[in-house]
Amino acid sequence: MNDRFDVVVIGGGPAGSVAALSIAREGFSVALLEKQAFPRETLCGDLLSGDVANSIGRLGIDSYFRSLSPPPPTTFTLPPGGNRRVSTPLGATAYGVK
Repeated sequence: MNDRFDVVVIGGGPAGSVAALSIAREGFSVALLEKQAFPRETLCGDLLSGDVANSIGRLGIDSYFRSLSPPPPTTFTLPPGGNRRVSTPLGATAYGVK
């Protein structure tokens, strides 16, 4: 492994990954450092908004994203409180990805 890089990005989450990909596409050598293994459970990390899906297309990784066959949620449901569950249409494009 090379121990010298033009840029070191710390954090392999969405922002760090996109930063590293964008920098590498400009021709720089990049090290992306992440302290935890992937995949991992995250709070609300399974839902991507339509805007995020559009960004994935601009990054050129949309064919991989679509190959996951992400289901588009259509409703927002609050957990039951007592005996009733409250649901409403989501009203926006989103994707569920595990």
